[in-house]
Amino acid sequence: THSAAALAAEWDARVESWATVCAGLAFQRFRDVVVAEARPFARADAVDIGCGTGLLALALAPRVRHMWAVDVSPGMVEAVDLNAAAGGVSNLMAGWGDARALPLPDASVDIAVSCYTLHQLDEEGKREAFSEMRRVLRP
Repeated sequence: THSAAALAAEWDARVESWATVCAGLAFQRFRDVVVAEARPFARADAVDIGCGTGLLALALAPRVRHMWAVDVSPGMVEAVDLNAAAGGVSNLMAGWGDARALPLPDASVDIAVSCYTLHQLDEEGKREAFSEMRRVLRP
């Protein structure tokens, strides 16, 4: 299994390159599909698990009440926070968190999204991450 510390170190080193990747047309199209399929609404609370530099979180934030952006990489958390501030996004709360142990209360969000997170986890980690998503989602 990949430890949170190992994942953090790996992704901290990729902040700049990841921002460039996410600016590409394929990732922009992916973002648009995810946002549409998430069906955001004005009173929704949402979480982006493994938010990176904010590809999904920054697109969803204007369409929901509260947007949590969680990542295991402190560098990515800092990047999404800076990107939100630069874009005038005031309802995004960025913080450190592992997909396998989300720092959110039970039944606290209506929408959970993720991009490029699950493939970093082994089978047990994937089960834990999906369990966490179920735990934080409202019925």
